[in-house]
Amino acid sequence: MARTGIWLLLASLTLPGCAENGSARPQSGTDAPSGSASAPTFTRGASSTAPSGTTAVAVAPSASALEASPTASASASADLGPLPDVEVTNIGMHIGGEANTAAEKQPIREAVHKHYDDFRRCYGKLESPPKEATFGVDMRIEGAGGHAKISNPRNTFDDDAITSCFVAVFETVDFPKSKKGIAQMVSFSLRFRRK
Repeated sequence: MARTGIWLLLASLTLPGCAENGSARPQSGTDAPSGSASAPTFTRGASSTAPSGTTAVAVAPSASALEASPTASASASADLGPLPDVEVTNIGMHIGGEANTAAEKQPIREAVHKHYDDFRRCYGKLESPPKEATFGVDMRIEGAGGHAKISNPRNTFDDDAITSCFVAVFETVDFPKSKKGIAQMVSFSLRFRRK
């Protein structure tokens, strides 16, 4: 489902700018925002037209090519600037239908922990950050692992932009395969405390 969204996004970004000769044409007067990935340039092969009775089809890059290329993500956009002096702590996690042992929680906690600096950068975007605040989400992590579907963000911040930034960071977390190989619903909360 997420890959379908990526393809639709790529199509909407690249198809309107295609020139007659098949190469991507830059839009005049617009520059890509700082830190964003530029759109790829496409060039047709030797034949400029499809043979009669056939339909020309655009070939999409392979999944491995997409994974290897940089993407505009919360991590990428959040990595600019110094880290604010804020402590990030996991203050709550519940895995639905599980015993919720430390061993069950550890792989999820470690996967999110790798992104604590991205959460700090989101927090640093606040004009007047609170001394202490919390943020939590519900996540559906498929049995095979990967990126979770994030829902029900809740927080003590009074800023929609910070909520969006935190959700975007959670969406970049690459979770490991579950031991049972089944999907998990996880409630996860973080506390932010300025030092």
